[in-house]
Amino acid sequence: MSEMIGFIGLGNMGQAMASNLLKAGYTLVVYNRTLSKAKALTANGARPAHQPGEAVPKGGIVITMVANDQALEEIVMSRGFLENLGPGGIHLSMSTVSPETSRKLAQLHAQHGSFYLAAPVFGRLEADAAQQLWICLSGPQIAKERVQPVLKSLGQGIFDLYAVLCRFDAVPE
Repeated sequence: MSEMIGFIGLGNMGQAMASNLLKAGYTLVVYNRTLSKAKALTANGARPAHQPGEAVPKGGIVITMVANDQALEEIVMSRGFLENLGPGGIHLSMSTVSPETSRKLAQLHAQHGSFYLAAPVFGRLEADAAQQLWICLSGPQIAKERVQPVLKSLGQGIFDLYAVLCRFDAVPE
C-alpha cells in the first residue's frame, strides 16, 4: 500500500487502529490533541501533524476516532480540514456519534465536494489490536468501495448499513 491516510484521534482505540494500518503498509499522517500520543506511531514511520488539517491528504482518506460529537465537529470545522480534504476526499468517521451529527457532517462534506462515511466499530481493545473489529458502514457507495481495503485492515467484518436496510425494506408484510 502506498496511499497516504490521515488518522485523527489516538486514544486507546485509535492508537491500535493506526498501528494496524501501518502494519498493513499504509503511509500515515497522525494527529492527536496530546502530541505525545503520536510518538509510538511516528517511531514506526507515521508522520506527525500539529493541527487536524495537516493530517488530511488532499483528495485522500482521513479517519477520525474521537470521543464524541463535539470533538468530531470541532475537528471537521478546524482550519484546513475540509479545504485539504477537497473534492473526492473521504472522511471515514469511526467514532460513535449521533445520527444528527452524521447527517449534518455529511451535508457539510457534500457542499465541499467530499464524502462523509459513518463507520462506527464494535469490539474491545483486544479485538482492535488483533484487527477483529466489527465495522458498520454508511454513506455514498462510491466512497464505501474506495475504503474497503482500509477497513479490511482494521476488522473482521463490515456491515453495509444501506444494504441491510434495503433487505429489510424488501421483506413482504
